[in-house]
Amino acid sequence: MQLFDGLRDGARAALVVGAALLTLAAQAVTVGNVDTFSAGSNNGWGSGAANPVAPAVVGSGGPAGVGDGYLLATSLGGAGAGSRLVIFNDAQWLGDYVAAGMTSIAMDLNNLGSTALSIQLQFTSGAAIAYSQAVSLAPGGGWQHVSFSLAAAALLGSPSALGAVSELRLFHTGGTAPVPVVAQLGLDNISAIPEPAAAALTLAGLAMVVAAARRRRR
Repeated sequence: MQLFDGLRDGARAALVVGAALLTLAAQAVTVGNVDTFSAGSNNGWGSGAANPVAPAVVGSGGPAGVGDGYLLATSLGGAGAGSRLVIFNDAQWLGDYVAAGMTSIAMDLNNLGSTALSIQLQFTSGAAIAYSQAVSLAPGGGWQHVSFSLAAAALLGSPSALGAVSELRLFHTGGTAPVPVVAQLGLDNISAIPEPAAAALTLAGLAMVVAAARRRRR
């Protein structure tokens, strides 16, 4: 009887987990979002009006090798929007990052130019702007898998911007502002962490712990 009760409690918890994941999936931005650039689309990425060279999807060799598609961003060193290597304002990456349960954004980056880059993410929500910690990329270093933490303690500016992101920017920085740079940057496998499967397993595991504790009390 106690075993049946424990299984019933676990099933109830699993239903709660499933409902929570469905709620996340209904939002514009959700954990598990991935841009692989393998389908011949730039998926909403743009380069800004001041940069005449738009990002291009290239299939000549991303992190997975020859034939793997990736996004190639080119900046010619102009001021304004063109100094930001890429801008993303499609609904897939906009919304409430906090409610979505995102802890970081991970991606593969490759500095294909000749200038050392300091890459930073900028999250904009109206007048509020939050900046990730910068990641250094040396030229010729090949593909590197990097992660930008979304924890409030790891952000500069206003972490409240993550509550309603209206624009996501990736740029070369000299602090908390874009700096004009002549550069080429490869991007691939941009993903919102954690992935749904991992979140489900974690929550299901916690539910089983709770069920076991209830059985012990009985």
